[in-house]
Amino acid sequence: MLLALGICNFIKQQAVQPSQMKKLILLILLAAIMVGSWGCGKQKMHDRRNFWVTVQERGTGKPIPNAEVYAFHRESHGILAGSTTHRIGIFTTDQSGRAFIEGGDRDVFNLKIGTGLDYYDSNQGDIGTTYITQPFIESDPKIVELIPFAWLKLSIDFSIYQGEFDYVSFSYGALSNGNIGAGIRVTEAGQVQGNTPFDVYFYGYKDGKQVKTWQNAVYAPGHDTLVHVATYTP
Repeated sequence: MLLALGICNFIKQQAVQPSQMKKLILLILLAAIMVGSWGCGKQKMHDRRNFWVTVQERGTGKPIPNAEVYAFHRESHGILAGSTTHRIGIFTTDQSGRAFIEGGDRDVFNLKIGTGLDYYDSNQGDIGTTYITQPFIESDPKIVELIPFAWLKLSIDFSIYQGEFDYVSFSYGALSNGNIGAGIRVTEAGQVQGNTPFDVYFYGYKDGKQVKTWQNAVYAPGHDTLVHVATYTP
């Protein structure tokens, strides 16, 4: 607005001819568009500093209260010197799972969530970590999802296989594996991601040789213990 008034005063002082008026009007419009775009860009940049987030459970959408949201800022030191990450603060969610992130005059680079043993804690690796991308800033509401723990036990009814297997091996995930032999009703519980579909792989052995491989899709509800009976039709 001030820029437009200044140009109008300049026109009066210089006694601009009508033939030049169209050009000046066009310049005024272009200047207004540039100023408006700069203001919008500045607002989007500041949206990375102060905003609401909602922390909820994946699969159910249940809000997670009392979750600690760690906000981090990344400071660049140039192409060769790299960058360092600094913690801005810790913000606790309310009973609706919401927390207001206050970055002050610093852009928030990422968020990490700490909640305790019932969920995958983001302080262990990148699980639960949300990077502040433009799509995240433009989303409404801004949601961070956490995957709950669940427990899985496996069972095989050897009577239906009529001596086809001496024992069956199984595996799921990176570290969960073992054997199920005749007479074993159920395995010990293993920890898995709740509310998240995954596959369990089974390997049937007879006389020391692997004779069959199959897999079952499993879905374990969060925080529950699921007993899954291996299904395979001979």
